[in-house]
Amino acid sequence: MGTFSKREQKIIDQLKDSGHSLKGAQDDTLFKFTVRFFTTAGIESRDLARWFEEEILSAIENLSFDSPITGIAIFPTIFDGAIAPAPNDYVTYKKKEKSVFVGLNIDFLSWASGSREEKLSMLANNIKQSIERIPDKYLSSSDRKTLLDIASEVHKRLVNRLLH
Repeated sequence: MGTFSKREQKIIDQLKDSGHSLKGAQDDTLFKFTVRFFTTAGIESRDLARWFEEEILSAIENLSFDSPITGIAIFPTIFDGAIAPAPNDYVTYKKKEKSVFVGLNIDFLSWASGSREEKLSMLANNIKQSIERIPDKYLSSSDRKTLLDIASEVHKRLVNRLLH
């Protein structure tokens, strides 16, 4: 594994400390797609990110991509300003991993007061905005469209899952 910034290493360490496995189903895939919340304590509905990731991975497992990257890691960020200030949004390319890391904030008060369906919509929007922010030199327009279409379809399927 390559070198990470201090902030990215902190996120990885927090994920490990909370019991998340950073190895697993994606180890043998050609294109990796990860969604992991980066939050202050007490944020609910973390399962939504896992659902989204699993559904997107299922949809892309047999697709081939033209882009020079081999992975995307999205960190929807939700911080309670009373506990800690939210980090700035970022898009980072990791040359050794051939991956792009994107962290975009979701408003804490909107998340905290939202229903499960509203939280799912906020997460879906965050994922789509993250994909849209990846520069063209890393993610081709055709691959971007494919991923955005898949994210929209996954969102619809997960809304149905919540309602049934």
